[in-house]
Amino acid sequence: MQLPVIRPMTLADIDEIVAAFLHQDWGDRRVKLEFAVGHAEMHPFAAESDGAVVGTGIISLHGPVAWTGTMSGRATALAAPGPWPKRHGPPPPNR
Repeated sequence: MQLPVIRPMTLADIDEIVAAFLHQDWGDRRVKLEFAVGHAEMHPFAAESDGAVVGTGIISLHGPVAWTGTMSGRATALAAPGPWPKRHGPPPPNR
């Protein structure tokens, strides 16, 4: 098991992330992820381990305020089996 490396999310990551979200019935968030990757004030991140995305996070900056969203981890959304801690239940509804 390799410790995850946190890096900027890219458009190339989105198919894998969307498939994992759909697998967990989180809905298709493709449009929101694509928007986040392309927006100057949003900073989406991917945690990668052993060549697979094992987590996500998005930071959105609005002047002096920052928001976080679409946080996930391998055990909650990403379907690949792994030794990561489990959290049960879906994320909060999209707003």
